[in-house]
Amino acid sequence: MHHPHHTSLVRAEDLGQGNSNTTVSPHSHSENSSNTSVSGVNTCNASVCNVSVNNVPNIPRNVNAGSGLYANNTDLRKLTLPTFTDSISQVPLHFIQNLDQYFSLKRTPEELRLALVLRAVKELFAKQWLSSVFDIMINYDEFKKAFTELLWCPSRRARIRSAIYLDKHDPGSGESCFDHYMRYANTASTLNPLMSDLDLSSALTIHFELRVQQGFICSNLQSTQDALAFLAKLQGLGDHRQTFQPPRHEFDHGDTNRGPLQDQDNARN
Repeated sequence: MHHPHHTSLVRAEDLGQGNSNTTVSPHSHSENSSNTSVSGVNTCNASVCNVSVNNVPNIPRNVNAGSGLYANNTDLRKLTLPTFTDSISQVPLHFIQNLDQYFSLKRTPEELRLALVLRAVKELFAKQWLSSVFDIMINYDEFKKAFTELLWCPSRRARIRSAIYLDKHDPGSGESCFDHYMRYANTASTLNPLMSDLDLSSALTIHFELRVQQGFICSNLQSTQDALAFLAKLQGLGDHRQTFQPPRHEFDHGDTNRGPLQDQDNARN
């Protein structure tokens, strides 16, 4: 059966919206998923969902369309199609949000979106899954629902929620307290139901060493913004201490390596 979005794929190639040697090869993915529904997804892939929030860095965004100012001052031709390359380190909901922003800024027609999604998904497992269900997908919204069900399953969300309460910051890791808090706050924003700022702050306070915990408590922080402002100041103080060097004293032979008092008296005589 011929579907409209196949024509869209040809149109996308003709328009030259990207260079890709995408090969759509239907295959069986029974080893990766089970109980597939019409959209090809019902249950979560265990290897994908068995992850910790430690694998989720401060997620880089391919497209940041947070304000109209950005859109007005940016050459839209320079915007790149967001890509999904790693189901372990990337948060699926962030990828979907980036796609939505990209399509909105580029004013991409609905009939072209599913074709472009085929180029955007590059991670092996996700691409194999998409290839296997592409022929039965009707539109971009159906892809978003199925993709989320596949990679953002309840077990993965439960592991992330657990990590927010149980993980610890390692001062020797090279990650600053600010970056650590930002990473977990960024990941917590994908949970449903959302954690309140107060709950998140309480959970993340115990991630840090005692002096930082005391600073949180004494500062009576009420929001994520307050916590980040406090950690930014703390980091600035730490950088200042590292760059500050005490004045160097001049070497004075008369003040160092003095012998016993009796030898000094003999020398003067």
